Amino acid sequence: AKLFDQIAAEIETEKTGLENRYRSTAANAAFLVEAMENGSASASKGSDVSAMTNSILNCERRIAELARQKGLVKELRRSLDAIVEDGADRSASQSAARG
Repeated sequence: AKLFDQIAAEIETEKTGLENRYRSTAANAAFLVEAMENGSASASKGSDVSAMTNSILNCERRIAELARQKGLVKELRRSLDAIVEDGADRSASQSAARG
């Protein structure tokens, strides 16, 4: 149970970091595109925008994957809790039957 909780916490930490990176990169890309449109940044910065776009897409894919993994860990944790609860119920029933 502790391991599942630790994994879930690590997933959430990574997801939070990626979301922060995503927002920062998206804002930087928007400012750069605006600067290029206004002529205050050279058109050669287009490769920077392309790199930022790729980074944003990678963040989106990873965030989606982390959400999927978090759901799986949550289901495993529920299954473990159910198994432990079932085992405790059976143990209590067997003890009562013996007594």
